[in-house]
Amino acid sequence: MTTLREPDASLREPRTGTVISASVAATDRAFTVERAAPDDAEAISALLARAAPETIALDAHAVRARHGRFVIVRDDEEVVAVTALHPLDDDALEVRSVAVAPTHRGSGLGRRVVRAALDSPTARRKHVWCYTFRPGFFASLGFESAAVEDAPMPARPGRPRRLDGRERRAMHRPPREVSL
Repeated sequence: MTTLREPDASLREPRTGTVISASVAATDRAFTVERAAPDDAEAISALLARAAPETIALDAHAVRARHGRFVIVRDDEEVVAVTALHPLDDDALEVRSVAVAPTHRGSGLGRRVVRAALDSPTARRKHVWCYTFRPGFFASLGFESAAVEDAPMPARPGRPRRLDGRERRAMHRPPREVSL
């Protein structure tokens, strides 16, 4: 298992090197955390299908159209973790599409990629919601349980309420910054 050290500052815009947050460094390899580029669409779509089959499938075309919402972790050139923040309304975002490659599970990359997305200036100013089968994971990132009926997430066809005996739960994280 790869262990993580303290992050250094290198969450970069894809292929530009512009620092926008922090990266993940491991004792035996370095991971790069960055916003997805259109060229990452195939890899993101394949990772979601392979590592998070309970999510709604996104083909490469759908990912490419929304690539700016995705944050990825690379191990060399391979995309090994992903998440996305989708706007719900003017004051709220939803965390969607969290996935980590099976070969990298347990390394902390899922938590790291979500944390990087949540550290964006936009996410810090907004309410952030998720609708998840893994409430403990999101609780460890500062989310609190919320009533499903209070969540602003739209009802989407194909989004099951139960999976393998687990109930999907709404989770909420209030804004971290006050915008004036």
